[in-house]
Amino acid sequence: MAVLRAQMELYCSDFHAERAAREKIHEEKEQLAVQLAYLLKDQSNLEDLGRNSLVEMQSRHGARTSLDRERLPHLVRRGTGGQDWQQSNIPMHSCPKCGEILPDIDTLQIHVMDCII
Repeated sequence: MAVLRAQMELYCSDFHAERAAREKIHEEKEQLAVQLAYLLKDQSNLEDLGRNSLVEMQSRHGARTSLDRERLPHLVRRGTGGQDWQQSNIPMHSCPKCGEILPDIDTLQIHVMDCII
C-alpha cells in the first residue's frame, strides 16, 4: 500500500508540474502574440511614414519625365563666339537603367525607384 501511495504522489506531482509548464507556455505565447501585433502595427506606421515622405519628396522636387528634359533651358555662354554651352560642365545625374538625365540626386532617386518598378 505504501508503494502505491508513493506512486500516486509522484504521478500527482508530475501532473501539477506539467500543468504549470503548460500554463507558463500559454502565457508566453499570449505575450508574444501581443508583441507581434504591436510590431506589425509599428511596421505599418513606418511604411506609411515612408510612403508619405516619398510623396512629399516627389511633390517638392517634382518627378521629371523625358518631356521635361526637352523643356530644360540650355545654358548659353555670353561673350565672344556666342556658342551654345551645353550643360556638360554641370554635374548631371543619369538613370542607370534608361539613361535619363536628371537635375539633382533626390529627383534621380525618385526616378530610379519608379523606373525599376
